[in-house]
This record gives sequence, structure tokens and C-alpha cells, in this order.
Amino acid sequence: MAVVALFSACNRDQGEDGVFNPSKKLQKIYLVGNGVQNLQQVWNWNGDLLSSIDFYSDGIVSTTNSFYYDGNRLTTMRNESSYATFNYDEEKIDHIDVFQDNENEPLVTYSFEYKGSKVGKVRVVIDYDHLTNEKVLINPLKFLLPQACDGIEHLVANRMEETKGGDMMETLTMELTWTGDNITKVRTSGFSTAQEVTRYSYDNKENPFKGFLGMYAFNTTASGAFCGNKNNVLTSTSKKGSISYSSRSRYEYEDNYPVKETQTFTLNEEPMDDSVTFVYEY
Repeated sequence: MAVVALFSACNRDQGEDGVFNPSKKLQKIYLVGNGVQNLQQVWNWNGDLLSSIDFYSDGIVSTTNSFYYDGNRLTTMRNESSYATFNYDEEKIDHIDVFQDNENEPLVTYSFEYKGSKVGKVRVVIDYDHLTNEKVLINPLKFLLPQACDGIEHLVANRMEETKGGDMMETLTMELTWTGDNITKVRTSGFSTAQEVTRYSYDNKENPFKGFLGMYAFNTTASGAFCGNKNNVLTSTSKKGSISYSSRSRYEYEDNYPVKETQTFTLNEEPMDDSVTFVYEY
């Protein structure tokens, strides 16, 4: 299953959406397991522009996401089986279309509605008539929404798998609540499932992904990053029906940026055995 994911800058205070030129540039991301750092991503830069990201599995490149620009503004992202186009309304991102390479019509469209200078609502529309093979594209909002994005991604992917290209369309809606420069609540509804509400808290350090219309592949990228948020997610608590799920991130910092993140999880207030640690290299 091939995966593509993207990003969206949501805060007008940083200028045009689609422009990403951080003062500290990520070079590599590692996943730590059993005391061993396993390379997950290599970020390749061409001057101030991010040209591609290589994703690793078992020490070899498994896929590459390449980025294309108009000047310094992102217009297209592509991997070996899929691509996405970024469409703007002056300074704002208006919508993102995601295609399978053998299709001329989008499989998934992400549309953005604004409240003042910030995104207030995101609508995700899947047109199953254009799902033609197993190379499924899923949620490009990994860096737009924090940990809740994991559940959204799996929900989108699972619905695609269930329909197998059936002649139908579905819509998922996410309503965002901001406190200052960080999203503190996301209300998700659609896909004939129960409404889900997720709440977030943050540190006071710099988010290295801020402003990045990013990518996501194989659940290897730290999910606390959010391109619109000024800071880094400390806690995430989701409730859907009678089920609650939460995560907590602990960071180590250098020069006000995270260099290590460890996530722990609870299900229905019971600690889970799993934990995840990422190391960021600039």
C-alpha cells in the first residue's frame, strides 16, 4: 500500500501558505527501538527549498516524496504511485487534490474554511469511483492535525478498503478550535461513525514543522507535529462514544527546538505497554 501525505500552513501571520523556510532545518528523523536508532527519514534540501524526503524501512529507501514549487511556493508533491496538487486563493491554501497516477480526477479533496486568519474547518471528500487499485492515498493532514490524525488516517484508509472502488462519495468534517497560536480542540464527524472530540495541550518551545505543508508515510513520523501550531503537543485526549484514548509526549530540547520525543499512551485511562521515541537531527 503506497501512502502520500501533505501539509497545510494555517496561520496567516507567517505569510503565504506553501512557503516553508525554517531557521533550523530537519535533516534526519530516527525511530528508537530496543536502544537502537533506526533511520526513518532523510530530508533533502536545495538551498532553502525542501526538495524531497526519503523514507526508510529496514535500512533501505522504501519510498520518496518529491516537492515542486512555483518560486518558493509548493505546488505539487509526488511519489512513485500518486501525487497531490496544492491550490491557493491568494495567500491562503484553498484545497488539496490527491490523485492516483492512473486517474485524471481526484480520489480525495481536502477543502479549507477560515475563521479570520486561521483555518476553522476542514472537509475531506473521497470519491470512491476513482479508487482503482491497492495503491491507496490517505490523509495529507499529518502535519495539520496532531495525534488525532492517526485515527483519521486509519479511518480514511479503512473506508477505502471497505468500498473497493464503489460508486459513491463520503465526507469527513473536522472543526478546529484555536487558543492563541495552537489548536486546542478538534471535533471530527462523518463516514457514518460516532463523533470524535480531541483536546490538546502544548509546550512553549519552537515547533520545527511550523509552516510545512508536509508528508506522512508508514506511521514513522512523529505525530505531535502540526504545521499551524507555534508549539509542540504535550498531551492529546480523544473521546469517541464510550472509548477514550490519550497520548503524552516528553521532549528533550536544544536551542529551544525538540531533539528527542517520547510518546506514551492510555486506552480508557489504562496505560498501554507501547511507547514511541523519535530523535530529530538538524
